[in-house]
Formats: sequence, C-alpha cells, structure tokens
Amino acid sequence: MKKEAIVVAAGKSQRCGEDKLYFSIKGKPLIFYTLERVISVFNSSILVCAKDKLKWWKDAPFNLKVVPGGAERQDSVSAGFTALNDDTELVLIHDGARPFIRKCLLERVIEEAEKEGAAVAGLPVTETIKQVEEGRVKQTLNRDNIWSIQTPQAFKREIIVSAYKKGYEDGFLGTDCASLVERAGFPVKVVLGDKKNIKVTTRDDLLIAERDLDV
Repeated sequence: MKKEAIVVAAGKSQRCGEDKLYFSIKGKPLIFYTLERVISVFNSSILVCAKDKLKWWKDAPFNLKVVPGGAERQDSVSAGFTALNDDTELVLIHDGARPFIRKCLLERVIEEAEKEGAAVAGLPVTETIKQVEEGRVKQTLNRDNIWSIQTPQAFKREIIVSAYKKGYEDGFLGTDCASLVERAGFPVKVVLGDKKNIKVTTRDDLLIAERDLDV
C-alpha cells in the first residue's frame, strides 16, 4: 500500500512565546528531529508550515513537499491533502512538535491502519479524571475506558478525505484527525503509544527536549 506522511508544523506556539519548532536544540531546529524520524519510514513526506516560513524551507536539507497551512490545525491538514501523490493509498499525520516519535510506533500505527482503515497512538489515562464546570466538580469519570490520544494517526486515504469533506460541509471543527473520522462513522483502532512521545508545548517541554533529544 503506497503511503505518505503529512507533518503539521503551522501552529503559532502561543504558549511558548516563540516558534518552538524552530528553537535550536543541540545545533538544529526542533522540527528537524521530527522530520528525520518520519522520513526514515516514508519515501514521500509533506510539511505543512506557517505561510511566513515558506521561504525558510527552500534551503532546508530535506526532500519535502512544503505547503502553507491554514487558520486552524484542521485547515492545515486539509492543505496537506492537496499535495498528496495521486497514487497514495494511506496517509499518516504527525505533529511537528512531537520530536521524540520512534520508528517502531510509526510502523505499528501504519500496520494497524492498513488492516483497520484508521489507527491512532494513545495511552490509557492513569490519573483520576473529573468533569469540572465553573470551577466545581460535576462528576468523576470512569477512567477505565479513557485514553489520551497522540499522533501519529494514520488512515486509508478515502476514509480521511471523506471525513474531512463531511466535517467541512457540516461546519464541524475537530480537535484531531480521528475526531472527524469517528464523526463520519468509521471505526478507529487505538495503538499503545509512548510516554516519551510528548508534544513540545511549553518552555518546560523545550528544556526536556534540550536534555533528551539525540543529535
């Protein structure tokens, strides 16, 4: 099955106060670590970046198709679809801000998506989860069936493209790719993720990256 990866890197990094993806870690931008790991599995990859970074990527040391992102993450992923090869059958989407992704997890998610049609990485929640409204606990949720979902997420092309089309037609904005696929009525397989596969979001996360990422 022919596959391509879309790496989403068009966010504003508001919680970091600067563009975390271009923050230098041991001599190279954080986004490079993510791309190196994804490209090790995919011959063809698409990077979705902020519009003001398009020129920056012209000199980057990667064989990528680079497209500008949109206002929301959903728009950026959709922009990535426009650059897919005509014969691509399976699409994997990964956050540019998850540089600790391991090759084995990428391969497991791909394998399940090829069999099931849709697969995501995730971890079972271990802490007590409460629903809170206006600063007060409304109820304690049963955590036995609650998972925290990561990327990578992979889908057969016809599933993810049709799910996005329906989402846009209905005015629905999903929090991740899988939420659109679920809403469109397709089952999604969950693959055990990796605790180290964090999304670099805050300055504290950048410190972790500086300490733990290998050159």
